[in-house]
Amino acid sequence: MPSRASGHDAERARRRVPAGGTGPAAGYNRGVDRRVERRELLGVMASGMVAFVAACTTSDLSGGETTIVNDPALGTVYRWEKDDLLILVSGLKTSYRVGEDIRFEALLQNQHSIPLDGRLRTKLIGRGQQVVLEAEMLPIAVEAEGVLNVQRVLQIPRSMPTGDYYVLQIELPPWQYDGQTAGGGALTVSLSITS
Repeated sequence: MPSRASGHDAERARRRVPAGGTGPAAGYNRGVDRRVERRELLGVMASGMVAFVAACTTSDLSGGETTIVNDPALGTVYRWEKDDLLILVSGLKTSYRVGEDIRFEALLQNQHSIPLDGRLRTKLIGRGQQVVLEAEMLPIAVEAEGVLNVQRVLQIPRSMPTGDYYVLQIELPPWQYDGQTAGGGALTVSLSITS
């Protein structure tokens, strides 16, 4: 019975491929043996990363843009706006310790002349876009051209992995103006958890 190595060598000889696998008889993959320059490799990796990030971003959740405003009285305020709904979030820190609570205040302003009905979800997202903490979903109702003030708390368990960066996501699935669906999106804030 021939050994596996001799069977492989016989196949190479049959196809007339040199033992090193290079040269004109190596077949259609001649570029595989080509040395890649560092800049070219980094360029390919960067463009691949951009494509990956674009593919992982869902358009229904990325609607609107989170901007940062520094207020002397409130500190850092995160602002998000879409379809006549403005959200201002204050009271967040950039770093939390395990066992600590993530507490913040969200001000929702309905800039439409019709009352708004919707839901507010608060999540902490970790590696691989996995939800690691989530507060109970909160139904919201904001009067026409009115304001709703909401306080939210997420308790960080002592078992939470430290040293990683997380994303706090304050999500509003599509809401309703008098039965008409509008909006949908999320305000996002990066933060870290330490021991």
